[in-house]
Amino acid sequence: MRRTIAIRQVVRYRLTAMRFPLRCIVMPAPMLNDVLPDLLEEMAYLLKQQGADPLEPKLRALRIESVCDCGDENCASFATAPEVKVANYVELQSIEGQVIIDLNAADEICFIEVLGRPDIKYLLEEYYDAQSPGGSNS
Repeated sequence: MRRTIAIRQVVRYRLTAMRFPLRCIVMPAPMLNDVLPDLLEEMAYLLKQQGADPLEPKLRALRIESVCDCGDENCASFATAPEVKVANYVELQSIEGQVIIDLNAADEICFIEVLGRPDIKYLLEEYYDAQSPGGSNS
């Protein structure tokens, strides 16, 4: 009798789990300022130096939608829009590495190319490792 009750409970649990599947919690993309505040300030300064300061407010409102997965050890690039279609770009005269702001046809920032900047790559990896289920924030 006890075994039958235990089996019914297992079956009931499985049926309930099938009817009400687990839902993923989708977190909003992090603000660029929260993950890479120093890079944000560097880019804002360089934009002003190059006369492209109208992009600064757009830069400050950016979220990091995804990180480039090209596998290049020197790449720390990231998307700032769900869809990346580059129509134009602004290459910043960075002291270290390369920083290029890619713009779409509407002159919105859609991607930021960061090459040769191990400091930025490290900060991105640290942030996303801490956010992952096995990361240090869980």
